Amino acid sequence: MRSPSCSPLNSRRTRSLIHLSLFLFLLPVALALLTPLVPTSSGGYVTYYSGDDVVLSTGGSGVSLARALHCVIRGNLTEGFSTPPYTYAYLWADSNGWSSSGSCPVWPGFLWCGVTSDGYLQWHNWFHSTGGAIYDFRMWKDIAPVGSDFELYVPITTAHPSGSGIAGSPDLHVYVNLYDATDTQLFSVDTVYNYPVRGITAWFYGANTTAVLTHTSLDLKLWQNSSGAYFSYDNGTSVMATGKFYTAPARVEIRFYIWECNKIQPYSDYEYWINIDGVVLSPATAANAINFNGLAAGSWYLIGNDGKVIANNTLSGSGTLSYNQTSLNDEFDDENTMGWAAINLATLSESGGYLSTYGKDNTWFSDAGAYCALPSAKLGDFWVETSLKYTGQSGDLSVLYLTVKNPSGSTIAYAGVCDSWSAANPQFAYGVTGGSSWGSGSNTMPASGTVTLRLQRTGSTWTITASGAYSGTWITSGSTDAIAGVFLTHNRYFSSPGKLAQWGYIRSNLPGYVSPVANGTLAGLCNYTHVKRATFHANTTITYHEDAGYFILVQIPSQTTLTIQGVPANDVVKVYQGETLRKTVVSNGSSIVVTQAEIPQPFHGSVVVVSRPYLRPLAVYNGTLDWNDQLAYSGGSLVKSGSNTSLVPSALGSECNDAAGWSLTYNLVTGGTSPSLSASGGYVRVDEPYLHYSGNVMEAYYWLSYHINATGRNFTISLWSDAYFTFSSGGDIFEQYAEIKLYYVSGGVQLLLATTSRSLTPIMNVTLTNVSPSSVITMDEIIVEAHAYARCRRGYSLYSSNDWVRVDYLRVNYSSVPDGFAGIPVTGLQQGWRAAFGTDTYWANSSGALTIAVGASTWPSNQVVAVYPPSESYKANFTLGMAYYPLTNKTYEPATDTIYYVVSSEGYSYRVELRLLSATTVPGKVGATHVLNFTYLVYENGALRERGIPAIYINGLRAAVTRLSDTYSTSFSTPGNVQYVNFSSVDGTGIRLACRLKVTK
Repeated sequence: MRSPSCSPLNSRRTRSLIHLSLFLFLLPVALALLTPLVPTSSGGYVTYYSGDDVVLSTGGSGVSLARALHCVIRGNLTEGFSTPPYTYAYLWADSNGWSSSGSCPVWPGFLWCGVTSDGYLQWHNWFHSTGGAIYDFRMWKDIAPVGSDFELYVPITTAHPSGSGIAGSPDLHVYVNLYDATDTQLFSVDTVYNYPVRGITAWFYGANTTAVLTHTSLDLKLWQNSSGAYFSYDNGTSVMATGKFYTAPARVEIRFYIWECNKIQPYSDYEYWINIDGVVLSPATAANAINFNGLAAGSWYLIGNDGKVIANNTLSGSGTLSYNQTSLNDEFDDENTMGWAAINLATLSESGGYLSTYGKDNTWFSDAGAYCALPSAKLGDFWVETSLKYTGQSGDLSVLYLTVKNPSGSTIAYAGVCDSWSAANPQFAYGVTGGSSWGSGSNTMPASGTVTLRLQRTGSTWTITASGAYSGTWITSGSTDAIAGVFLTHNRYFSSPGKLAQWGYIRSNLPGYVSPVANGTLAGLCNYTHVKRATFHANTTITYHEDAGYFILVQIPSQTTLTIQGVPANDVVKVYQGETLRKTVVSNGSSIVVTQAEIPQPFHGSVVVVSRPYLRPLAVYNGTLDWNDQLAYSGGSLVKSGSNTSLVPSALGSECNDAAGWSLTYNLVTGGTSPSLSASGGYVRVDEPYLHYSGNVMEAYYWLSYHINATGRNFTISLWSDAYFTFSSGGDIFEQYAEIKLYYVSGGVQLLLATTSRSLTPIMNVTLTNVSPSSVITMDEIIVEAHAYARCRRGYSLYSSNDWVRVDYLRVNYSSVPDGFAGIPVTGLQQGWRAAFGTDTYWANSSGALTIAVGASTWPSNQVVAVYPPSESYKANFTLGMAYYPLTNKTYEPATDTIYYVVSSEGYSYRVELRLLSATTVPGKVGATHVLNFTYLVYENGALRERGIPAIYINGLRAAVTRLSDTYSTSFSTPGNVQYVNFSSVDGTGIRLACRLKVTK
């Protein structure tokens, strides 16, 4: 597919053909030898011209494109009361887009209401004397209607330094009110403060609900979705009032009201203050997203202030990068399982567009699967859908469900594939807490297949839908609990094999995670395209000039192919014949040849260079690096130096007085009772109550892992471990043994250190020195493996029980990288730049620095470090509910003093050129007058021929031309501060030259 950026140039090709046609038909008879202009056996004609996007001036450097990132608010209000001036509330409102009315107290040291420098809208009372005054202050802000689904969030905190209140102190009412665009009040919440908050009333269209409180802080939250509106004062965990809004909120109001009448005391109260931390009113469908619109094709990254990539996307055309979608959606296409926690899973991975799970054995009656917790519990209506591809294995027994959980971790509803019959195919099953459960029965689903599962709740009505390997729709009433997370259940029956599960996506209207990005960078590795359109002949070499993005054509008579030169390595060259793409080449920096067999020549078309500067490093370091080196970017090079950081003696380990740091995994190959991990008597201990046998074999593995995460070299590892296994049978036992092996894991690779001989009571008592004596490595964990095996005569039972494995101590001494030393620093960069090291990419932070992780390699390393720039980047604070978009401002800089049109072949050339000699501007009262002095020359075979007076057009209007000996002069006027005009000339033969003319400096 052709790059969309090529399309604006289609008109240029048309103009070129018109120019050539005019040239062919309007040249005088004296040029009859030119007619017809057709290819000959020795070659044909090449036509090209300066182009109407060129800038004509008396000198300069070309056209510059300035791109800036703009943003618009998505119909929401996010007010943090953090903008100065920090002053009385009515003055602050006037300065910050709020309106206000009523009496605002302004007595510092007595009673006042204002915005503080620490970001609060505050009502502050300093033991104020009462005089019966009534304060009723309101401040409000209008916003664009937020739609039917929205959220309002207002956190309030209070403080009262005294240990008691003054008797008879008056109530302070703090209201938050909503109005629609017709000024109809939709909602009000009245918070009553009287040491502390004593009550709260929520009001929907006149109907109210009141609660008695004794709180010092409140999180007022109001939200509406398709099932209604809900209000809570504890951030959504407990609904206090419900209602329904029939029009959208368009104004939010804050009101403070107090009648300072105290019939018992002359004072209102001891010192107290009420803080409103902020007000957020936002569309539920957009406020929790950061969107970037109108981005050019290519790869885009949103990079945080710390240099971490927050979001990325590859766009095939002008598109949108979104971060922090309000809904939980995962297409499982980024090969990253972030957000999904493995619960009792043997494996959890993401690749090929799937999230793959495989359950551990003995998880039939427990939670096992991949869990995604929501950032906030979802009340009311929702839906969630997934696609499940499952593959059966011989003898498999497993459960694969789409499940939703409530905040306490209990299952609310599930649906999916249940295979609980030996030697039979699975069934479809679903269940809803408080509702129905159902299964279709064995052999009602294929052993392998793909099924789409959907859970939907509307009110208390649940709709379960399946399609694919099993299809149907089921409706039941059931739980209205809040949804706290999505669980992709994958259970296995004891040690039976499980089905292989590949989840294709998660789509829902459940809330996803949200957070703004402070001082982040939007970095685009986007593609830029440069085009040359012409008639191309076999004897032509076209040379691309990267610095300015233009081509020069030169004919070489001895050449038999079209040759393209000057294209940098990694840039893409596309050759079109007409509108058809005929050849695509990724340049290696050498000449690119287009043969007659590929495209018969001559042909009219275009050569496109897709410039990919982000694939060309700014600097490369190719040499030996050690863990304590550092690199600095300077003058286009990466300069290495040492950090003078040395390894230090360190020790880690466990004396096994408790099980801290140890974890147990196991594989009961032939089945048995799940073992337990404990610590007693100075040992970490695994107890196995009972092993099962299959046929005439009994086998089990136990892995005691100790996570040390140690980076250093010259490790000395000491371990004492033993095991005890017994086997008995009514028949002969042919083999029976246990063995202990010791491993360490580094970078995901498991390496064997030691093993015992086979025995029913093996003992490992080892001290291993000089592990990695010369290289710095990261040792992630140490694993003690116990393996037990027995085999008896067929037809007889095999028994084993009360077995155990123990570790007495594990001691690790080594020379370690000092605490806090993260790796090799690379400095002198700019935020948005990146460094490639092996297969890893590191992004520079806001200080222009990045760190190659000390665990990224085995040190010393000879891997190349290459620093790359983004081809486009914007640094900003990216806030929620905003839509960002880049705008291109095309600034025309002086580029050339000559515009031209050329037709040439091996034996003939014809050239028309206009050269600007001077440009003078005379300012006027309402504009300016411009005087141009130029030459207009026509060359035939390099010889100057007779010239006519060309017609000059400025912005389409003809200007008078005066001939001055060998030069010409014209003048015209422009209004205001015009910098550029459209300039064109047409001579008597019909040759037209067009460009942009710079008229101001």
